Amino acid sequence: MLYRIRALMNTNLWRSAELLVIFIGIPLGFYFHLIDTYKIPVLLTVFLYSLFICGTCSKHETLKDKRSVTKHLPALFYRFAGVAMILILILVLYDKSMFFDFLKTRPLIWLVVMCLYPFLSAFPQEFIFRVFFFQRYSDWFQSKWSLIAVNSVLFSFTHIVYNNWIAVGFTLIAGIVFSMVYLKTNSFKLVWLEHMLYGQFLFTIGWGRFFYNPPG
Repeated sequence: MLYRIRALMNTNLWRSAELLVIFIGIPLGFYFHLIDTYKIPVLLTVFLYSLFICGTCSKHETLKDKRSVTKHLPALFYRFAGVAMILILILVLYDKSMFFDFLKTRPLIWLVVMCLYPFLSAFPQEFIFRVFFFQRYSDWFQSKWSLIAVNSVLFSFTHIVYNNWIAVGFTLIAGIVFSMVYLKTNSFKLVWLEHMLYGQFLFTIGWGRFFYNPPG
């Protein structure tokens, strides 16, 4: 019975419906307020589904390959340093009153976000968009660039749930970076770390307001 279910789930029809629901239907549901609940439980539900489909990521990734991660860490931190300076400059030009606003006005909530964001947001997102997506749909694409393009656009599109173009624009660029890093290194741990760093930095310096809105 389980074999038949898995066989059904691997058909193109199922995968097409799956992609439409996860990467288009759910974001549109939040955007048009058809889904009126917190986003993290929905994200974790999709993560559990993707985990069921993929099995444990250690079967497919270099999660345990510390040498691979260590090898690419310098490039990651150089890239992060450059992006961090650009984000600070843009923030100052956009609205310098936002600078460190979250940290200064709600330090305890900021600390909670710093602790939980890596595990409740960055981790499931990277598993869904990199491990699950690339394993599930790579055979649909003729080249790695078309795969990166579609993955990045969908990653950006899901952020319409925050109802602002800053979140959509930032995540389009981030999606391209994460996808390229993942294809180059085949390391889930590396893209998770990079996603975590950017997310925590955005919330810390003041961009976080564009990446959070409660239901209702």
